[in-house]
Amino acid sequence: MEKKLIELNIESLAFEGGGFVRHDGIPIFVRNAIPGDKILANIVRQKKKFINAEIEQILLASKSRITPPCKYFGECGGCTLQNMVYPEQTFWKRKFVIDSLTHIAKLGDIEVLPTITSPLEYHYRNKMEFSFSASRWLMLSEINTDEKIIDKDFA
Repeated sequence: MEKKLIELNIESLAFEGGGFVRHDGIPIFVRNAIPGDKILANIVRQKKKFINAEIEQILLASKSRITPPCKYFGECGGCTLQNMVYPEQTFWKRKFVIDSLTHIAKLGDIEVLPTITSPLEYHYRNKMEFSFSASRWLMLSEINTDEKIIDKDFA
């Protein structure tokens, strides 16, 4: 299958943790991209109202981009934002809370206190989500392929 490549400047973060940009008015979601990235993206799914894409090449990395410490980053959905500096992660998570309360719950102008950060950036998580389905494999929260289970010795 021939690749459909497009150059994008990632503007914001989607709720699921991937990059988001509007191109010619169409929302594009790019897994593992972060705001500030300039990328060459491969369109993997094109629907009438949105596009899903994957990073083909990072042309210019965001100032917030770091090398993820988890060796499984990108293979499972358990460490979605590890490619972003921690203060930027907490900024976006707070923004998602504000947007959800304002736009989805329709609570109007509501005060959201600053995020209480952990002194530990890693190894403090205490939640696991398991998926069970006849059509998908089992993984921590989301698996990025339908073809394998990842044997994890560290998370």
